[in-house]
Amino acid sequence: MAPSLGWRHRAPAATAAVALLLLAALAGVPAARAARRETKGVKITVQAKWQATPLLHEAAEFLADEVPALFWRFVEEWQRGSEALGGAPSPQQCWAGIRQAAAAHLSPNMARLFSAALAARQYSPRLEMFRQLAWESVAAAPACCWALLGGAAYTEAAPLEAALAAALQAKAAALREGAGRGVEGGAGAVYPFDHIYAAAASSAPPLNITAPATVPVELFAPIGSRCGAQLHAVLAAAAERADAAAAAAAAPAAAPRLAYAWRPLLDAAACSAAGEGVVHPCTALGTEGRLVVPGYGVELALKNMEYNAQDDSKKVNNLEQDRQYQRWPRELQTLLMPMYPGRLPTVARNVLNAVYAFDPASPAALDIGALLHQLQQQAWPLRTGLLPVVAARVARARGGAGPRPDDAPSLSERMGRLLGAVHAAFGGRAAVHFLYAVRQAMPAQADGQADFDDRLWLEAVRAAEEQWAGWGELAEVEEGPVATAAEAVVMAERAGEAGSKEVAARLQAAAELAHSTGLAGPARSGVLVFNGVVSTNDGGSGWHGVTMGAVQSQLQQVQEDVYMQRLTDAAVDIYEEEYQARQLALAGPLLGLNATSPPAAGGGGGGLWIRYFGPQPSLAAEEEEASGPAPLAAVTHWVAADAGSRQGLRLVAAGLQHRSSNGRLGVVVNSGAGTAAPGADAAAQLLPVEKVVVAVGSGLLETDLNDFVDGLDAVVQQPQAPAALTLAQLDELLQARRRGGFEGRLEPALSGLGASLGQAAASQAGFVRRALGLGAGANAVVSNGRVVELPAEPPSGGDDAAGSGAEFEPHDFELLELYAQRNQYSERMAELVRSASQFGALRGVDLSAAAAVVSSALAAAKPEEVDARSGRVSELISGRSVQKNFVRVAAAGPADSAPLLVQAVVNPLSKPAQRLAPLLAFLRGVLDVDREYHDMPLKTFYRYALPTLGSPDGGPPAPAAATFTRLPPNKVLTLGMDEPEPWLVEPVQAEADLDNLRLEELGPGVAAAEAVFELEALMLTGMCLDLASLAARMREQIHPRGVQLQLQALSAPEAAPPLVDTLVMSNLGYFQLKAGPGLWKLKLAPGRSQELYSVASSTGASSSGQRAEAAVAGADAHQVPVAMSSFGGKHMHLFLRKHADRLSEDVLEAEEGEPGKGSLWSKVTSWAGSGGGGVPAPEGEGERETIHVFTVASGHMYERLQKIMILSVIKRTPARVKFWFIKNYMSPQMKAFVPFMAEKYDFDYEFVTYKWPSWLHKQTEKQRIIWAYKILFLDVLFPLGLKKVIFCDSDQVVRADLRELWHMDLQGAPYGYTPFCDNNKEMEGFRFWKQGFWREHLQGRPYHISALYVIDLERFRQMAAGDRLRVIYDGLSKDPNSLANLDQDLPNYAQHGVPIFSLPSEWLWCET
Repeated sequence: MAPSLGWRHRAPAATAAVALLLLAALAGVPAARAARRETKGVKITVQAKWQATPLLHEAAEFLADEVPALFWRFVEEWQRGSEALGGAPSPQQCWAGIRQAAAAHLSPNMARLFSAALAARQYSPRLEMFRQLAWESVAAAPACCWALLGGAAYTEAAPLEAALAAALQAKAAALREGAGRGVEGGAGAVYPFDHIYAAAASSAPPLNITAPATVPVELFAPIGSRCGAQLHAVLAAAAERADAAAAAAAAPAAAPRLAYAWRPLLDAAACSAAGEGVVHPCTALGTEGRLVVPGYGVELALKNMEYNAQDDSKKVNNLEQDRQYQRWPRELQTLLMPMYPGRLPTVARNVLNAVYAFDPASPAALDIGALLHQLQQQAWPLRTGLLPVVAARVARARGGAGPRPDDAPSLSERMGRLLGAVHAAFGGRAAVHFLYAVRQAMPAQADGQADFDDRLWLEAVRAAEEQWAGWGELAEVEEGPVATAAEAVVMAERAGEAGSKEVAARLQAAAELAHSTGLAGPARSGVLVFNGVVSTNDGGSGWHGVTMGAVQSQLQQVQEDVYMQRLTDAAVDIYEEEYQARQLALAGPLLGLNATSPPAAGGGGGGLWIRYFGPQPSLAAEEEEASGPAPLAAVTHWVAADAGSRQGLRLVAAGLQHRSSNGRLGVVVNSGAGTAAPGADAAAQLLPVEKVVVAVGSGLLETDLNDFVDGLDAVVQQPQAPAALTLAQLDELLQARRRGGFEGRLEPALSGLGASLGQAAASQAGFVRRALGLGAGANAVVSNGRVVELPAEPPSGGDDAAGSGAEFEPHDFELLELYAQRNQYSERMAELVRSASQFGALRGVDLSAAAAVVSSALAAAKPEEVDARSGRVSELISGRSVQKNFVRVAAAGPADSAPLLVQAVVNPLSKPAQRLAPLLAFLRGVLDVDREYHDMPLKTFYRYALPTLGSPDGGPPAPAAATFTRLPPNKVLTLGMDEPEPWLVEPVQAEADLDNLRLEELGPGVAAAEAVFELEALMLTGMCLDLASLAARMREQIHPRGVQLQLQALSAPEAAPPLVDTLVMSNLGYFQLKAGPGLWKLKLAPGRSQELYSVASSTGASSSGQRAEAAVAGADAHQVPVAMSSFGGKHMHLFLRKHADRLSEDVLEAEEGEPGKGSLWSKVTSWAGSGGGGVPAPEGEGERETIHVFTVASGHMYERLQKIMILSVIKRTPARVKFWFIKNYMSPQMKAFVPFMAEKYDFDYEFVTYKWPSWLHKQTEKQRIIWAYKILFLDVLFPLGLKKVIFCDSDQVVRADLRELWHMDLQGAPYGYTPFCDNNKEMEGFRFWKQGFWREHLQGRPYHISALYVIDLERFRQMAAGDRLRVIYDGLSKDPNSLANLDQDLPNYAQHGVPIFSLPSEWLWCET
């Protein structure tokens, strides 16, 4: 589904004309109509925890990112030129002056981006980091400006100049004596993110800031201040003198150098005390109050508060004619109304049609009947049909004789006749109930048993006899051909065609339809045809999941047709007349499931002759693969090889050995002689070995791949170069490694290919030059457009060169596919292409090629990560794509000067499209382009807070906010924040209940419900790798799960408690910590983490995150600096090295000789007793027992219940209690109330949170996210010193002493839950865990409730239960029908690997 979207340059005259028309139209609207009803809105802002920073300083940071030297030019020019603005400039004058000063160093396009970056306050976190470093260096700011040298602060120029000279002399003396040391990290060091002064005309070698000869000095001062200018002049002159001395020295690298860094800082109080005029007034522009940030989305979802009563007598059959649908609306616009998740719009039109084809004697028939019975009860708005397919009748439809007249009917025939008799007598509802009744008598456990056939017929006869009279009440026909059940059974068992002619005719028509549409084969195990799209039950989700998936995809298509008015209410019968192309199109190639399309001789489209090897099917799919369409490959590898070289043949052999279920591979020859001429002459130009590889790679010559690879190995091992071998020699070498080889017929086989061989060679040569951009003889692998070229081998050749160049191994292709998955979104693009194909698009297109082209386009948008030639495949899009599916946005100026390249692949009905719309509008303003697009129906209100490019009066940008207007006042809305992944935000001001927001309850005169969220922290995330285990190929230990990490202030002493701590997960070695802007210290925790590991290197101090080169740590280092200087947080790589003599030890295991006592968990210092920000435990009570309880609530109503729960715990538990609140969804009122409640009722508390990892499949519904927090992050949610905790739902009332539960022996299990009780016999039919999937999965284990449970966190972490639960969740949650009750279903599903201790039933009262 492609959006209709186009952008064009602005036309000022046309815009003015439209504006005049709008004004004229509005002038005719009476004021009374506009004021008829007061509308309400919502306004959301997000503020940082730090004060706003100067826009002038942010401007300097922007220029420094463009070119580091621009920082110093801008600073010095502003110092000289700011006086021209006067002594008391207005904010408008200051803003204009800053932009004008920066524009002098920027191109026009970059000047636009400059304004946008400052409006976004992009560089404020970096300036806040400088402020944190200033406070780390001295206890308090000594003055408005100061320089830090050798741990001392200097505020005057003369003392600073003398101190610099002394420091350089002392460094020179130390170097002469060999006592110089490298600069160590700390408050007095400079870092790669700093602005290091460098003289423009210096001839000294580049400065190494960590070299022993370096003297670091930092200037903390506002730009545009007199004191800053004075200190800068001294520092710059000293740095230039040191550089000049180093350039003249005999050993420049050993001469002392000055590493001078200016860290812009405005301390308003200190500068004000220094006197008027010390700092230019424009320096303070933008510093008013807390920093208000843009860059987040807000969603207001309609909350359904109605009870949905279902009529059990309803059945979907013909929605346009049946009586039970007469009260449903018939207007198709009803389909566009917002619905509560999980509900379908009810409209009395046949727009959703489902036909189930099945063998009536198969288990699938019974499962389908049971499903349709359920759909009847739940009143799904579907028109359904049954297509029983009898194998013998299909054989007759193919032209066979079929069964003889005296043959007894098969079970399939008998079941089909009996089903047909029921349908003919009573209609479709009775036919469905017949199959349902048989399934009830034969549960799924009977499927596949030896007596299945006999028992099936017995139960079918019994169901007919017992239900026949009752079906009369369901009758949809006046009179059927069969009067009694006995007659129906007799006719079903009669030999030959005797029986009801009507039933026989229907069965034969069904068989012929199945045969003509290709459904006969799949029908043996059941097949669903939904609006013409075929689905089979082979994914493990059951027929309910298959049907729901089809409904979701097709409903979206129908809604688009209604919205675009391709489908209107004017249709008399949608199914028969207006909408036949989409409804049950049971003909043509769409449903030809058994049709095969072998590769055409000569390869794929576009003139390229190539044969693709792969994807390799799984064992379970091999049988289907033989008769089904070619599988879609998410990754396409092109191996371009110079077959005349050893390196090229080794590359071909490595590629052909690669086996993948997700990728395919093609081989093209890149001759070292250059481009082959077109036509048959191209073959004559080829070397013999090139002819062989071209013939095999294009599919012209069939051979066994394994033996062909062995033959290539033999060729490479010959003393002669491959280019020198004749066909006869190649035939002998290939024959020696194959069973029979070509038997001396290689040359005749190639000659017999005629002109085809030359055409194939020419097509491959053209593809290598034009599409891939490779030079003659280059060897490369191109994966979804990403070019990886091998360095050329030394020209000497021979054996010495065989292994000297870079080589590709088969497993390297696995790494390329992993890269494509993570960086080129290959799997997502493949799913996109697959979905487009299922909707009828991309017909006749190689789907794998389409997926590769789209993935290539995304790769081309990352020029810093890929070869520049990787964009060539992307360039093919504009020439080969259909215009309606491709959007190109022209830049305002020349294309080569465009500052941004934006590429988007969008489903316009998805939530990401909601984020994209305002972003495109924002870019339109930045890049001076216009756009046209058609909106699509969405089910939520959404706004994205983007920066304003300026205020109406010409002043600096106004604070950003997400503003909603004209919202429905009588609807209940729930607010959700859509913040960037690295942000952790929480509400701090809100009068209204953001979880149950009803705008009509706002007071008179209140136009909007306003709320303020706070950016509480930026996320420090990373991946941890153990280099020692990697080198030892101990794959299971590469990610050192269980290693404990701590974050401390940079100047904190070694024994200081950490600010936050966490564990390294086994899931990708992931870790997460919360921090603000600043320079921090990330360290291994004392205990086994430090005993087993040391830090090898990290990317923590870099400003570019994971793409930066890792900085090597010192020997046996246990800590590294981490710079947090961006709204993007920090994602880093932390490389550890396990001690060689302890490689086999697990950090989670106890030390040898001290079982249980030497574990990490018993050694960590417990600092969880008095929560940060909470009420500490009373002093002097020593080891007084504390019971820890955690809970979560969202919305004012549940928070009121939560208060009752807290009091019930306090009342009945004599021990001290500490409550842990998951604060992600707490209201500001509740967070403010808890401290007062804690003081009054004498309990401790702490607020905890955890950011949902980006790699873990995320829930979209707010309630399900809350459920997930109850189970998914227990190992990392709490401080690591906390060993046990009890969860209690907010709506529970505790009637017992929790100490009993706290001390209960869980018998080695990590947690204990209460099982569902079963003492109420009236609830027997509603116990879902005793039937279907859960009964099979649990295998006798109980199903537990998650309202109250106890977690042994020590045991939970020791057995890595959190890692196991997250792996299971990530696999199940992608199916929308899995984990319906997430917080209960997940632990119950996982109890085979993560056991549950069943608590006594009295711990939870229930009525089931």
